[in-house]
Amino acid sequence: MILDELTESNNTEGWVQEFATDFVVATVLSDPYTMIKTDAVSEGRVGNDRYEGFAVDLINEIAKIVGFNFTIALANGYGSRRQDGSWTGMIGEIVEGRADMAIGDMRFLMNKIF
Repeated sequence: MILDELTESNNTEGWVQEFATDFVVATVLSDPYTMIKTDAVSEGRVGNDRYEGFAVDLINEIAKIVGFNFTIALANGYGSRRQDGSWTGMIGEIVEGRADMAIGDMRFLMNKIF
């Protein structure tokens, strides 16, 4: 319903101000999408400043446009469904509430989802 109202009014600013917070963005290390900067250790880089790549650039631009803050959190893989119905990887991070969104080079196979 909120998304429909946003689409009709084309006003995302009010929505962001009402719901925005600091988000956790799950990702995996995968060249050239998310990589650790070569000088991350020698320069003592911390937080999001440790990462570079297309996915990092993309989430930085989205955050600027929409107006939110985020922290990149590395996940243990992309995600697959276990026999008990739970998820691993980036998908698991979102499902379990440890991340708000995920970014990376992902693909979905319908037979793996259902």
